[in-house]
Amino acid sequence: MFRRVRYGDAKITNEFAEITNALAEITNEFAEITNEFAEITTAITFAPVQGFIEKSRKLRDLYGASLILSYLSQQLVLEAEKTTVVISPALANVHKGMPNRILLKGEFSPTQIKQTLLSAWKRILQECRTWIEAKLPDYKYHWEREWTNWGNHTWEFFWGDGDSIQQAMDNLETRKLSRAWTAVNWIGESSSLTGTDAIAFPGLGAEDRNPQNRQWTKEKNEIKTFYHSLACVLENRRQDAEPEGKFFALNEKLSIPELVKRLVTLPEIAHKLEMSKLESFSEIYRSSEAKNESEKGRWTGWFMGDGDEVGKHLKELAKKENGDDEIKKFSQAMRHWGKEFNRDFLKEIGRVVYAGGDDSSS
Repeated sequence: MFRRVRYGDAKITNEFAEITNALAEITNEFAEITNEFAEITTAITFAPVQGFIEKSRKLRDLYGASLILSYLSQQLVLEAEKTTVVISPALANVHKGMPNRILLKGEFSPTQIKQTLLSAWKRILQECRTWIEAKLPDYKYHWEREWTNWGNHTWEFFWGDGDSIQQAMDNLETRKLSRAWTAVNWIGESSSLTGTDAIAFPGLGAEDRNPQNRQWTKEKNEIKTFYHSLACVLENRRQDAEPEGKFFALNEKLSIPELVKRLVTLPEIAHKLEMSKLESFSEIYRSSEAKNESEKGRWTGWFMGDGDEVGKHLKELAKKENGDDEIKKFSQAMRHWGKEFNRDFLKEIGRVVYAGGDDSSS
């Protein structure tokens, strides 16, 4: 009826029990640490946003700026999803219209934020720079350092944390009062679009280029030749042909960030970066001033919408007992709105340049 338990069996059983108890203690400690981090709320944003969008001349620039900002936000959210619970924004798999303010349940350190943001931005720069060098291989390029500088000094990021959403958001706003932005210095002519940054061209970082011995006329001709060559490539024309100005106006000379905003709208670069592709604007004509006029357009209509007091509404949601869930629902609703607005907008009347967060342009 009863099996005799040998000494060896009892010893093994006791050792197994001790190991089980030790594992249980480790599990409990890990659960306590996890719960501690889960109680932390982290708020993230980055800048400049409006300034980055405003430095635009063409619809392509506005669209490209929107793509880049959404891409950077998306990469932050996708990385944060690995270790935290994302409260807002929703629909991380939808690239277009991703807001640049991010709320997380859990800890996402400044080191992680900086590494993710700069890595994503440098990838964009790398794709654009190598695309140019591959398409125009006959130039000698002395500009890698300048691209690196823009990779390191284009963006600032801000973060705040706290025991609640409101504390994290307040902490974020306080940290935004302190800035650590570094400007990129340059010599020579500045961008024809904004007049504030150096013109991007192959000789931008040449060692013999300094204010004392620069040959201004020669450099001006080199810049003109480079942009002519680049325009011909973008328009699939021979190098001795005259471009129409579809991608660059004949007198345009852009800085590195401005050039990148335009290049990310190219299908092959967008594909490599897994960005949304640019819809064609070429068939949009300006409407005539009078109904009986047959000529193609005299004016263009713009629509811009912005949500009133959305920030205030978010703060009210955050105060609720289930604030996390309420903000999640609101974020999902707004992200679905942007997705559907872009999808359902009638192509006969125009194009959506941007629709996301709480605003849109079309």
